[in-house]
This record gives sequence, C-alpha cells and structure tokens, in this order.
Amino acid sequence: MKIVNYLFIGAMAIAGIGMTACSRSSKQADETIDSIAPVKVLSVDSVMAQAESLVGDTVTVEGLCTHLCKHGGRKAFLANADTTVMVRCEATQAIGGAFSPDCVGKTLTVEGVWQAQRLGRSEIAGMAEAQNSGNDGHCDTEQKASGPAAGWLKTLDEQIAAGGDTTIVVGYFLEASSYSVPVE
Repeated sequence: MKIVNYLFIGAMAIAGIGMTACSRSSKQADETIDSIAPVKVLSVDSVMAQAESLVGDTVTVEGLCTHLCKHGGRKAFLANADTTVMVRCEATQAIGGAFSPDCVGKTLTVEGVWQAQRLGRSEIAGMAEAQNSGNDGHCDTEQKASGPAAGWLKTLDEQIAAGGDTTIVVGYFLEASSYSVPVE
C-alpha cells in the first residue's frame, strides 16, 4: 500500500510540475505578444521633418513612388502628396538589390535604416561641376531630392570657418530592407 501511495504522490508531483510549466510558457507567450508594438508608418513630410533625429533608426515610410533610377532600379523616390518633398530609398541585397519596375505611380511602404549622406569638399566640388555641365550621371529627380551641390560648398566653408567638421550632411536617405506595394 505504501508503494501505491508513493506512486500516487510522485504522479501528482509530475502533473503539478507539468501544469506549472504550461502556465509559465503560456504567460511568456502572452507577454511576448503584448510586447510587439505596431509599426508606425511615417509620411514623407513627417520623416523629413525629423530627419536629423532619426539617423540610424529603423523607420517605415509611405509615399508615392514618382521615379525609379534608370540604372537598374536601385533607387526609388517617394514623394509627399503634392510631390514637393522627396525621400530617396536605396535598395539593398535584402530586397534583391533593386525595386520592381511596377512601383512607379504606386504608393509604397518602405522599411529600412534612415541614413545621413555626408560629403567633403572634393566630393561636393565634383558633384557641383558635374551638375553644372549637365553630365552628373543622375537624373533631375536625384537633384530635386537632394538639392544643388553648389550651395553645399558655401555651407561647408562657413562650417569650417566656424571651427566645425570638414564634412556636411547634404541629405538623408532610406537604406531599404523591405518594401511593399499595395494590392489593387
């Protein structure tokens, strides 16, 4: 009879441990689900208004794809509602190295790391010369998104004269790790 009692106590102990383990894993799963925050999608205007403070952060931006780079679709340009502000999105290997050609004219949602484009005197001078000659290898959309290089030299000179850095931020871009095109 003692053996039956010991077996019964042992079985109850094992069942208790099993129930505790199940309740803990369930609780942990609930906590994991609760801790997943919804992704905040930023508009083109919003991301540009916060551009400096977002550098290095993973962000999701939504905008109208007005243009794809003709050099293999490596850059997509997202515009705000009135197409006056643009964000350059650069494709990475995570998305196959290029955006799909059917993106143009559609609203894209692009996720990636927000980056600052920093340039020094020689890079800016070369870009300004190429833009002035009309032979910079880029389309008008690239210049519209980043601005003319000629003004950057003046800004850099002022910054250096004030004892600042020898490079300046000339623009911002999104290093794309994923994107989606809404299904129509």
